[in-house]
Amino acid sequence: MRPVLVILLTHMHVQTLKFDPSIGFCNDTRGICCENYVYQDGKCIECPAGTFGYNCNSRCPKNYYGELCNRKCDCSRFHVCNPTKGCIIDPYVLKDEYDSCVAEKEYSNRSGNCCINQWKAEQCIDCWEGFIGVNCEEPCPHERYGQFCLGRCNCNGNEICDKTLGCIALFTANFTQPIASFPKDLVNWKTPVGLALGLLFSAFILAI
Repeated sequence: MRPVLVILLTHMHVQTLKFDPSIGFCNDTRGICCENYVYQDGKCIECPAGTFGYNCNSRCPKNYYGELCNRKCDCSRFHVCNPTKGCIIDPYVLKDEYDSCVAEKEYSNRSGNCCINQWKAEQCIDCWEGFIGVNCEEPCPHERYGQFCLGRCNCNGNEICDKTLGCIALFTANFTQPIASFPKDLVNWKTPVGLALGLLFSAFILAI
């Protein structure tokens, strides 16, 4: 009698879910959740951005992104359409452009404007780690790091992605000085000018 009661109660519960699509329960042949919902932690939730369909198994088509892929990208040069975030800068596209530009300069002995991924000081200098783009103004996209942001982080739960170093421990990050806080000329030329000035100032204070 007890198994029959359990089956009956389960059937009643399923029927209740079936007639409550407002919270994502449908219980059709493709799963217990409606289209554009996924079952998680005992309930149906809406598909995360960048996905849609039954069990959220489908990714956004090309040039679409966001919740249920209902937004369209209109990306400028050097950007690609990310299904979650929309237009983001693409390090690989920039690197290809940089390689072509540098090769052309070497071949034609052209001077003047700097290439993409370079910063213009007295001469054109390659971007320092963690930054890319025109005059090195763009920080690395999410989960990218290193020279020209070509490194990809795959951090564990106790790490974060540092745009310069990659995955670092959380406690280490608290003691890491962000590279963006340094003047561009010091970062690129990698000179010890700042440190030397600091030491001279300290010596002057002690002498007084």
